[in-house]
Amino acid sequence: MESLDAHLQAAQEGTPQYVLLEGAAGSGKSSLLTEFTLLRCRSAKLFVSRVNVDGCISEWACVSQLFDELRVRSEAVLKRLYDDSKRIRKALSTDWDEEAFRGFLMSADWAKLQETAEAETRESRERADVLTQLLLLAREHPWGVGAATMLDVLMRPQPDPSMWQQHWMVILEALKAKGLPSGAALVLVFDQLDSDFQIGQDSASLWASFWQSFIETIAAAQIPVLVMWAGSARSTVSVRQALNSCSTAAIYPLEALANEDEEQFLRRLQRALPRDAQSAWQPSLSTMDDTLRHVPGHVLLAATSVAAQVDMQKKSSSSFSGDPSNSVLSGVDQSLEVLVQASRARDMSDEAVFDHCLEVLAFLPPETSWTVDDLMQLCHLETLGLEPADGRDALEALLGVWVRYGLLQYDGYAESYMMGQSLIQDGLRRRLYPNEAARLEVISRRYMAASLLAMIQKGDGAALSALCASFQGRPQADDLSGSASVILPAFRNMMRTMTKRERLQVAAVLGVLPAPFVVDMLQGLMQDEEDQVRSRAVQSLTELEGVDTFPLLLEALDDANSDVRWIATRALIDVDAAATVDTLIRLLTDEDKEVGRVAAEGLGRRGDQRAVPHLIEAIQDSYPLLRESAAVALGLLADQRAVPALQECLADDSQKVRRSAEAALARFPT
Repeated sequence: MESLDAHLQAAQEGTPQYVLLEGAAGSGKSSLLTEFTLLRCRSAKLFVSRVNVDGCISEWACVSQLFDELRVRSEAVLKRLYDDSKRIRKALSTDWDEEAFRGFLMSADWAKLQETAEAETRESRERADVLTQLLLLAREHPWGVGAATMLDVLMRPQPDPSMWQQHWMVILEALKAKGLPSGAALVLVFDQLDSDFQIGQDSASLWASFWQSFIETIAAAQIPVLVMWAGSARSTVSVRQALNSCSTAAIYPLEALANEDEEQFLRRLQRALPRDAQSAWQPSLSTMDDTLRHVPGHVLLAATSVAAQVDMQKKSSSSFSGDPSNSVLSGVDQSLEVLVQASRARDMSDEAVFDHCLEVLAFLPPETSWTVDDLMQLCHLETLGLEPADGRDALEALLGVWVRYGLLQYDGYAESYMMGQSLIQDGLRRRLYPNEAARLEVISRRYMAASLLAMIQKGDGAALSALCASFQGRPQADDLSGSASVILPAFRNMMRTMTKRERLQVAAVLGVLPAPFVVDMLQGLMQDEEDQVRSRAVQSLTELEGVDTFPLLLEALDDANSDVRWIATRALIDVDAAATVDTLIRLLTDEDKEVGRVAAEGLGRRGDQRAVPHLIEAIQDSYPLLRESAAVALGLLADQRAVPALQECLADDSQKVRRSAEAALARFPT
């Protein structure tokens, strides 16, 4: 901790610092980072953002998560300023809400204000107009200007999100241009690099150039920053490679607890255990392997399993006797088995529900918070015969049991759940999928599904497109298609709770996702009660590439809304299918004349002579634009049967129809 303090001080003095923490699962890396950021980074001069790399399925997704964290933190800083400026805003008689206040700060001329602040005396500042006083208040907060500056850049649309390095440079250069006060620093934490998903796909080769570019951008901007990474030695190879050329970089391996620290840790753990488990813990501890005893995560897991075993024996009204250590403390997998069996014994839900939810739990990204609503989307309880209300009750009860036995952590303030240490999650995954190859495949697909759902839910089409583009030539391209069994049920659950605006946003973004399962997603949206949502879903269907959409386009042609039918008809023109011409012929007589007009255009482009008699009938329709399109189509087909009808059109009331007929007749051989 003292070494991290020294790096933080150096960063606050203006020298970028880079720190890598390495240690095995259960060594306390995440706990150390949490303690450091909570206790040592409390100053308002420090802007802290933390990213869970384990949940990122690509390098760009990692940057996207970082930008999201910076945005949320910036909004929190400006919220604080908004509350603190209540008196001044009242003097201005403004009715600004928080969004309007942020917009005011983001557009302020901070350079001019800097000159004013430096030139004027305290008395003249107090006599300044109220608006200037408001800006001075924001400037006096160490990150007031910085937060407004970052938010200004982060809120701008990114036409090409894959160009993340340029966007990152713009953020850092903007901060440098505005000038941070003395002692202010940016603290960036990248935790959980230990993903089996990444390791299984050669983490070093995928991430080395990314971290190198990330560090080079910071070095070029020369702003005060402390960057910290945490992971096991095998998962941090790419970071170590990127740090080779950094003179201010340090790598700290987390070693086993020393004797004094170990004894203090064990005393605190003994006091934390339930009284009736304390007597069982001591003999169990004495039999623990020395290599496990020095790793905090292993000891905590073992102690929890002893307490669970005592709890189970109390529940069955049997007294605790014997030595449980041989079965409980011989390894992570054995300890976890005790916790799972204890949870199963206390939970009242069906065994299938328990097993299904346990698998979902095992593959959640670690160090990530989830509400019950989030987990309801991922747990497909309706497939197990549970109605939504019953499923939610069963899930909440089950989550409570898992919190009791340490498999989950619960934040009562945020009403959210989080996986415990990664040691537990790794053990649960091994329990479910002993074969490593199968386990890596499941991890990959579940992470893929979680990331895609998050982007779809936000309606971030540019991010989704960039993410999919980054998969070209990589193993993730196969995982994209293979994640259908995970993502589709979760998507359907998500749709049930979305508003019309949110569903419309989702329908708009799906057109950029090149995967066969998107057709199933859009099919669900095409049954929506809102016309606009169905229309946008069909539009996205027409934007898909390399996917068979013909059956769904035919389905859309029977929609009650004419806009839906018009979009589907327009798309059908370019579909090379045997039934296309017959379908377009049928649409010539659609009750919406615009649909018929588009069908006539399509028949002309298709070049099928079977359409000629039907176009001759359409050329006599009451709608001028349909007559015009039919005349153009007949000219393209150049079938002699159409000549008399086209000649009659030369006397049509519509000038456009007459001109189209003339042009069509000119295409016939003389």
